[in-house]
Amino acid sequence: MSGLSENAQKIIEREKTIDRWGKGISHHKKSLELMNFITEIDFHCYGDHFCWKLGGDGDNGETLMFQMDAFFEAKDKAEL
Repeated sequence: MSGLSENAQKIIEREKTIDRWGKGISHHKKSLELMNFITEIDFHCYGDHFCWKLGGDGDNGETLMFQMDAFFEAKDKAEL
């Protein structure tokens, strides 16, 4: 994992052990807020370039929010 800080590497290793969807772990408040914003701006201003989808198993927006959850949780814990 070149270029990543030691903290980021630890967060990635921890994240590999978490089954967020399977355990029904709620998304971080900031992930939801940011995803709602980028979904709307992508659709209305960028021709739905990323075609973000939410709410289902495997949807690209849900996967992005899981990644944002890890980021915001680490920020909350001052790990990043």
